[in-house]
Amino acid sequence: MVEIGLNKTALKKSVPRRNYIFGIVSFLRDPKSYDGRLDISELHPCTRKGYLYPKMRSLTKANLVEIAGYILFETQILGKRWGGGKIYY
Repeated sequence: MVEIGLNKTALKKSVPRRNYIFGIVSFLRDPKSYDGRLDISELHPCTRKGYLYPKMRSLTKANLVEIAGYILFETQILGKRWGGGKIYY
């Protein structure tokens, strides 16, 4: 599995694009691989599969919009460090 960053360039190149709020909301509901071909809901937190991360099932659309907004905000503040893991800290 390839690790994909959360920077705006990486999010823009995903299929479907995830560099805007409703693209991320869609991903949080029904996660697909970076190229959009594979369902990764068994591996990634989402609202569809409550047994993996049960709290995700209780999130409202407004909650998902807030999470997506946070992700996009942090890409502007932290740049490539956002989502980069331990290599930057």
